[in-house]
Amino acid sequence: MAAEVKRIYHGAYDFSHLDREAVIILNSLDHRAIVDIDFMLYQEHGRHYSSPNSAPVGIEKLKIYLNDYEITDSVLSELVELLRVVPERTVREKYRVGVHKYTSFLDAVGERVDERSNDLEFFETYLETNTYEDFLNNFGERTVGWGGNLHITSFLYRFIPVQPISLKDVWQRFVAANPDLNPPESLAELPFVKLTLSHGPSPTIETIDGSEPWPSGRLNFHYEVSYKNPLEPRLRDIAKRIKQFNELLEIQRVNYLEPMKNESEEVLQDIEASSRTIVEEIRTVRQSIEQIG
Repeated sequence: MAAEVKRIYHGAYDFSHLDREAVIILNSLDHRAIVDIDFMLYQEHGRHYSSPNSAPVGIEKLKIYLNDYEITDSVLSELVELLRVVPERTVREKYRVGVHKYTSFLDAVGERVDERSNDLEFFETYLETNTYEDFLNNFGERTVGWGGNLHITSFLYRFIPVQPISLKDVWQRFVAANPDLNPPESLAELPFVKLTLSHGPSPTIETIDGSEPWPSGRLNFHYEVSYKNPLEPRLRDIAKRIKQFNELLEIQRVNYLEPMKNESEEVLQDIEASSRTIVEEIRTVRQSIEQIG
């Protein structure tokens, strides 16, 4: 039947001391028609303005909220399952390719080479001794390579081929894991749909203090919203009417041709009867000729 309607959004957000969260609000008028939201997130380094020379530093523990519910753990668990779909050898090899590309880039531009001298050695051990759950214990950790720039979330989608995250699946996972919160069962039951992507706890949803890591890094996001097609009921009605019309045409065709069929059969019967009479007459003539001869 009618295909879903899709809307695609993408953007990037640079975290800083005063810019700690990106808020994405979907159209409140049609959010109940949402079927799913498929999204992709990956990070890049940013300038950490509190450090010497404004060194490039990655995100530290991104938190993700749907409305006021923190769904970070559910998103990370879903990402782990999506990684399992990809052959493990591919995941680890693409991760390695991405890290080597990144470190080569920093070498080429002379960016903090002395601070990263042990990054590749560290990475090989880290890659071979950790599981997907270890890689995605958090969305961004500054202990993974210098400044956290070797964290797997820097290489998802750009290098590691993984499917987009289904918000519907994430929400089902969250609902199952948090029955005490009594969350709505489906996305359509939410009063509105607001995604908050925060560097650490969200200042608009939770209470933060000065001990939180200073924000840095760039978060790239791409998401595709699938809606029920508003024309689908009308198209279903049209399809139903066309089917009924075709059935009516078939009935009329049969009714129209039936008399012709009956008349044709009568004509054939008359022809067959006449043929039999002619054959008998010819046989009689032959017999008479034979007698005369």
